[in-house]
Amino acid sequence: MGAQGAATKHAGSGMFVGTGRRQTATIVAVTTHGGSVLRVDAGEVVAITGDGASAVMTSVRNAPRIGDRTLDGLAVAEATALRRRLVGTVCTDHRLVPSLTVLENTALPLELDGWDTHEAIAAATTALARVGVTAPSDTLPDDLTAAEQRLVTVARNIAGSPVLVLADEPRDATVVRLLRRLAGDGAGVLVSTTVAARPTWADRLVETPAAIL
Repeated sequence: MGAQGAATKHAGSGMFVGTGRRQTATIVAVTTHGGSVLRVDAGEVVAITGDGASAVMTSVRNAPRIGDRTLDGLAVAEATALRRRLVGTVCTDHRLVPSLTVLENTALPLELDGWDTHEAIAAATTALARVGVTAPSDTLPDDLTAAEQRLVTVARNIAGSPVLVLADEPRDATVVRLLRRLAGDGAGVLVSTTVAARPTWADRLVETPAAIL
């Protein structure tokens, strides 16, 4: 694969997903039955397009192995916590807990993962600032606009500083800028897109035809 310490093949799907270290760069690698390898380094934004892009994103989200941790055989709660810790998803679906404040919603996944409450609150506060949420932290979701709710959802998904960030077809300029900032902070960013040419915000565009999946 050319990626040290990277990935392990899952016999059922033929998909490699892993993180490793090459010098100071985190490496995330994905391959398919056809042997095509997709590698994302720390600080890099990679766009994937083609008929196979959706399948690749789904396989990454449901990877049985992430880095040196195998999720097969783990309790559901433990596997879910590990996925949240290592992989973040920048999505526009706002599914917030109505009875929790903006800050509480953002900190909730971290606290469920066992973070100290004060550390979770601090990380959530930082994440909200990074995505540009200006509403008071004690605001309830129903008092936010739809756009603000989407930003809070994004903040919640990146509050744990994941090593890999996934995004589907980002169209909002705010989200695109955020993806570049996350890459600048050292995350590997993998984005699915329908465009045929490399987007200006991506470092690389990789075509994934369905035939190789």
